[in-house]
Amino acid sequence: MNEKKSASLFVASVVVLFCYFFKTGDGSPDEYRLLQDLFYRRDGGYNPLIRPVLNLTDVIIVGFEMALIQLINLDEKNQIMKTNVWLRLRWCDTQLTWQKKEYGDIDWLRIQSDRVWKPDIVLYNNADGRFEVSFKANVLIYENGFVMWVPCTIYKSSCKIDVTYFPFDEQTCEMIFGSWTYNADEVGLTWYLGYPSNHSYPLVDLSDYESSGTWDLVDIPGSLTVAGEGYSKSFIKYELKLRRKTLFYAVNLIIPSLLISILSMAVFYLPSDAGEKMTTSVSILLALVVFLQVLVTNLLPPSSTSFPLFAKYLLFAVILDVCCIVNTIFVLNWNFKTPRTHRMARWIRTVFFGFLPRILLMKRPSNDGGGGGDAGGPAAESLSFSRCSSTPMNTPVPTRRSAIKPQELDLTDMHHSSCPMAARRAGGGSQRARDSDPAAASVQLSSEVNKAVEAVRFISAHLKNEDDYDEVLDDWRYIALVIDRLLFYIYVIATVGATLAILTQAPSIFESFNQEEFKHHYKKIHEYGINATLSKFYDCPMV
Repeated sequence: MNEKKSASLFVASVVVLFCYFFKTGDGSPDEYRLLQDLFYRRDGGYNPLIRPVLNLTDVIIVGFEMALIQLINLDEKNQIMKTNVWLRLRWCDTQLTWQKKEYGDIDWLRIQSDRVWKPDIVLYNNADGRFEVSFKANVLIYENGFVMWVPCTIYKSSCKIDVTYFPFDEQTCEMIFGSWTYNADEVGLTWYLGYPSNHSYPLVDLSDYESSGTWDLVDIPGSLTVAGEGYSKSFIKYELKLRRKTLFYAVNLIIPSLLISILSMAVFYLPSDAGEKMTTSVSILLALVVFLQVLVTNLLPPSSTSFPLFAKYLLFAVILDVCCIVNTIFVLNWNFKTPRTHRMARWIRTVFFGFLPRILLMKRPSNDGGGGGDAGGPAAESLSFSRCSSTPMNTPVPTRRSAIKPQELDLTDMHHSSCPMAARRAGGGSQRARDSDPAAASVQLSSEVNKAVEAVRFISAHLKNEDDYDEVLDDWRYIALVIDRLLFYIYVIATVGATLAILTQAPSIFESFNQEEFKHHYKKIHEYGINATLSKFYDCPMV
């Protein structure tokens, strides 16, 4: 009980002290009397529903200005811009005037906005259905009837998005303000600071603007128009010119896509016999598809009205990789051709062995160990055989590229130096050697030697056929190598050319923009405009 009594005494003391200070406070009775005279007069008092003019034909001029605080979001999918703004409005109210000498020199009042008449200025291109402001701040009323109201709100406005040059695009979003019910001959809009028609000051206050991490505010011009037929309305339109910041998209989209395109070109440097050429091409295509599905579809703005610039590049990368797979199949087909299945035409040899290698700066290496092999037909030589070739060999064995007639076997390089066949070959006097040694002119071979000669002839013919077969295979492989090199150069030129052609279409790809300097410039000019119009800002001509 004692605690309850103590609490009651404390509350009573607080109430008494509050009433005492309220009663004896400086200016409070004058302010109370002023409010009573303004809003509770004997003639019915102040009515916030009546337009405050002396004559019905008078026009209330409303000064309007927007202070942009933050660009919260720009939804490309739903085409909605979300902004945090402060609205600044001023007008003259003929019912809210007084002589300050009669009310203790009170020259202004701060009262609730619902108690006074306000112009129903709304955002015409609103996208969420909430046309009123979020926070209804108090209004400031001056002795001459000058009323100033600065509400703050978060707007969602419709904005037509053009993603043609994404991610190097610029968007222009409009914010159109006007009275919802009053015509231009009842409520007219003008600039808040009273700018003349040929003004050179900014129409938006960016003093408290917080820079966006996704968009740069390039410019925000405003225009004052009167539109409509019959019942014309006064509008103020702001155009927010936004430029997308490209660092995020360069790291997550442009560079990976460019690397995938380069990797597609590297497939042409893989040897066809390695067996990984086709696997690499398909793997690159799968990686590109996964990249498109997982990342690109979440970042690219969906739109059917325009085709984004980067989507063109991605489509080009997909087409390039598909063409790479098709060309790889074509090259592998040429690489594995054989003499048993295909015959090499003369024009193929002319184009791929003579014309294209010179253009592509390619030089085919020699086939034989001697370093002087030729890709042409084999050379035939007339060979003979001698019985004195049974001595050890002193000269190198001929190469497998040497052709041997099926009727003769040339073993003269194997003769000993004392052999008449060697002397006849070395001396150059074949006739004299034949005359001096008649037995050397005709060699009688036994049946065993004849069988050996036939076996040697068979082996020689078989080796020659193998060499010819391998030579044709090498020709087909070389043709595949020439095609690979040709396609590599074509793809390099196509990739570099298409990349430059697509990316250079963006109007602002090479332009840099400093948001802080722009804000500072706008703030400085806006302050200059305030100082230039301050002397007449609070003027409110009354009759």
